[in-house]
Amino acid sequence: MSRRPTFRAALGIPILVATIAGCQPAPGPADLEPVPFPALSQVEPAVAEHLEYVRQDVEGVDAGLEGAQKAAVFGQAGMRYHAHGFYEAATACYRNARLLDPADMRWSYYAGRAHQSAGQVEQAVAAMTRTRELVPNDLPTLVALAELQLVLERPDLAEPLFLLATELDPGCASAYIGLGRVASLRRDWQEAAERFERALSLAPDASIVNYQLGLAYRRLGRTEEAMQWLAKRGDRTAGLPDPLMDEVERLARGWRIHTNRGSKLFAEGRHAEALAELRLALKSAPEEPEVLIGLGSSLTALGQEQEALELLKRAVEIDPNRAMAHYNLGTLAARAGDDTRAIEHYRRAISVDPEHTQSHFNLGNALRRRGSFEEALPHYLRVIHDDPSSVSARLAEALTLIRLHRWSTARDRLEEAVTTFPGERALRGALIRLLAAAPEASVRDGVRALALAEQLLSEQRSLPYVEAHAMAAAETGDFELAVKLQEDALQAVRQAGRSDLVEALSANLERYRAGRPCRVPWPDDDPVISPRPAR
Repeated sequence: MSRRPTFRAALGIPILVATIAGCQPAPGPADLEPVPFPALSQVEPAVAEHLEYVRQDVEGVDAGLEGAQKAAVFGQAGMRYHAHGFYEAATACYRNARLLDPADMRWSYYAGRAHQSAGQVEQAVAAMTRTRELVPNDLPTLVALAELQLVLERPDLAEPLFLLATELDPGCASAYIGLGRVASLRRDWQEAAERFERALSLAPDASIVNYQLGLAYRRLGRTEEAMQWLAKRGDRTAGLPDPLMDEVERLARGWRIHTNRGSKLFAEGRHAEALAELRLALKSAPEEPEVLIGLGSSLTALGQEQEALELLKRAVEIDPNRAMAHYNLGTLAARAGDDTRAIEHYRRAISVDPEHTQSHFNLGNALRRRGSFEEALPHYLRVIHDDPSSVSARLAEALTLIRLHRWSTARDRLEEAVTTFPGERALRGALIRLLAAAPEASVRDGVRALALAEQLLSEQRSLPYVEAHAMAAAETGDFELAVKLQEDALQAVRQAGRSDLVEALSANLERYRAGRPCRVPWPDDDPVISPRPAR
């Protein structure tokens, strides 16, 4: 629904506008802007047919219509062009609608959004400023205008708008993100951190804030916290309800629109709505590889594997050179225990797109499961090169080096990783095991391993860390402590019904009871990060 009636009633706009309109002549044809109708030859047939009707409506607008009625024709046409990404035609229609009915805030607001999408920031600011003249306290308008001012690096103009937004809605996470960005531009890192923390408390899933908060922490010297948040960077926004733009989005037609909308909804965790959109895309274009891959990848991520497999197979039959389809087919094969087929698909994905980082990572994992450690190693190195924040790749690289008995190299790489990501317990746990139990004496450092293990166990008492602590204690000669810790670990796995772990734990317990340290930092079935679907 439009926000127009509510704000008119609240602000007394009808009386004011009627008075002004009574003093000025209504816009004539010469005042209206010609609409640059887009070429539709490359548009999906269903969309082209729809927009052709829109063009006919605009060209045939009745000169005898009242201003508001004629404005509605232009405004609705603008919304339809806007929905399909034809921003030049949209903004021309919105301008005419505003000239014909200046009291309706929608046409200025939509013009601002269309200019923003077209990258025309100054025009967007002008349109949003006009909108505020009609509705000073409209939350989406305030936040949009403030964000545009930040794009233009005008924090002094953005800040009061964000502050007003938080007064109107104390739960507006988007406004607090904006205030954090304002503080960052002023290099007030303490305030920036506080604002970003507030935003995350209101919208914990807004992963776009993680990186900004990490940067603020780093500037404050809070290095460990900084690395944790920087590693969690993402692109999910806080979101702000915007009924007017929802109306525009509902006007969009064609499989691309449904696919894009489905991808956005999936990223927001709204899986049922996402699948509904993706199925509409499939209905519109059942043989379009992008549609098949979009739905197939989403189903893979949700564990609906049989339907996903059929869709992805169809996609590569139509177009064999689709990296994402091969990636997800590899994921499905790996889940089914068929690493041979998984490796084929991951390699095909990389041949199509050598920079497909996720395929490199999962190919490395599949090769490790096959015992092809030498082949796996360069794929992990490629992931680390492309994404230095990937803790999983760093851990997998170290475990691969251990399998290759490159003890000192593994230690050096883990030391580097722990220094870079001091808050990552899995990396510290791996380093403890290597310092405590490496077969190569020059690599071992029992005193350092024990100190790291005591700190780690004080943070989280979990089975792997208890076992690592026992290894470190044994390496320093404290076999009494090593036995106690290992007995605790054995009792825990028996109570949990994990009979698969009893043999390895028992073997180390017997070593400690005999006064011998462990020399097996990892069992043969060391953990491999499970394959992840990508969208």
